[in-house]
Amino acid sequence: MSKPTVMERVDRAIEARLEDNGSLSFSSKLFLSGGPLNRPAPDQLSWRVERGPFYYEMRADPKYGLPWGVYGRLIQIWIDTQIIRDGPTSRNSALEEINMEIPGGQLRGRLKLALGSSLSEWLGRLNLDCGGKTMRDVADNWERISSIKLSGGQTDAAGRYKAVSQELMSFFSGLGEKSFPLCLYTSFWRATRERRNKDDSARFASYIILNPVYVNFVTEFRAVPMEDDVLAVIRESPLAIDFYRWLRHRDHAGQPFSVDLNQLLAEFGIHTGNPSAYKNVLKRYLDRIRTVWKVEARFTDGNRGTPAKFLLGM
Repeated sequence: MSKPTVMERVDRAIEARLEDNGSLSFSSKLFLSGGPLNRPAPDQLSWRVERGPFYYEMRADPKYGLPWGVYGRLIQIWIDTQIIRDGPTSRNSALEEINMEIPGGQLRGRLKLALGSSLSEWLGRLNLDCGGKTMRDVADNWERISSIKLSGGQTDAAGRYKAVSQELMSFFSGLGEKSFPLCLYTSFWRATRERRNKDDSARFASYIILNPVYVNFVTEFRAVPMEDDVLAVIRESPLAIDFYRWLRHRDHAGQPFSVDLNQLLAEFGIHTGNPSAYKNVLKRYLDRIRTVWKVEARFTDGNRGTPAKFLLGM
């Protein structure tokens, strides 16, 4: 019997947790790095991260740009959580059935994701502040993330890996060089002044229509489960969110793991000449994560000729 790949071990561990997901959120493996940490420049229209034998890329609509920061990540995690909760062992999903005509045929399935009748209502579901800046940044990120296209495939280093996920390789091979949109259609919140009365709010309910290609990816390739209690203590930092979901992904592989600090930062799309500054930040985030999740992990100090490392389960 062939040795299971890291991806296969991760999938088995994740599947074992799906029976009890009421206190879990989920993140697609296409988003283990959630985009720029801060608002990107208008001409930054792609975000690519290489992870082992695979790369993942996010491409922006020039009209909107890339999703960024905390809210871009929380929106994406919320979308993925609704997809997973819509499964046979799950509950409380905001997904709804659709049957609509599209060019070339009919679009059927549980693809309509209801967002509610107001942005403040949606923010309340996530216990987020409804202040003006928050609402502007969240609305901005909803437009950005709903307009992106996603792609992935093999890196130049793929040949050096003895075991890779053939299913994931086949998925990307089927796409070829094409990218696919996350959403097929959006209808976002109207301004309050556009409503004639309170009873009119239902007519302006917001929703998105998800691409079935994306929904199938999230369900087939086991979105990474994350404890809501941990997210609650790190949710103000986009890097902390990326670090935590990367930790969860690696932890589900079930094997000790070490990585050079620069390689770890590259997993989050960070390339810097001063990795030690980021190491101190990540150590603080790790301490905060461990107040809830007692993960066996630590950083080592580098010296001349020996880079600093991050160790998991060692």
